[in-house]
Amino acid sequence: MSQKRLFAIVLVKAVLMALIVWLVLSFFSKWLFPETTDPMSESRIAWYIIRIIVGLLAIGTGVLKGFRDWTRLFLKRFLREVVADYESKPYEYWDTVTLPITFERVFEGKEVQVEIDMLESEAEYRHIIISVDEGFLFGYSPVGTSIIIHKDDKED
Repeated sequence: MSQKRLFAIVLVKAVLMALIVWLVLSFFSKWLFPETTDPMSESRIAWYIIRIIVGLLAIGTGVLKGFRDWTRLFLKRFLREVVADYESKPYEYWDTVTLPITFERVFEGKEVQVEIDMLESEAEYRHIIISVDEGFLFGYSPVGTSIIIHKDDKED
């Protein structure tokens, strides 16, 4: 998928998210502050202020959602590279390393954090988890996967 098409999809999702948030919050603000006929009444002014705040919140939420989606796609591309790197390591390699393995790498101009740990260490296989995150705003939700390395090099 091309970068332009990917950006367009993320942008549309962000705009839809902003619209949904705005509609929901507008509904609640109308319910809390019923309209009056006097344009200068305190209730009407409060309603306008809340509507402006709701609009700004909706735009902010949509932008954050779009940025998060864009970041997750970026992290998935990077994760594929890291997984390919560590899937090729032999079974014996995992006995020699100190886990967890954490490092940072620059990918497409951004610094990305990687954490690799072992979930299971059995005689026949090693179950390894790999997670990556940007560490900035969305470091709390990394993208990850797990791989199984067999002793006799068979595939899953």
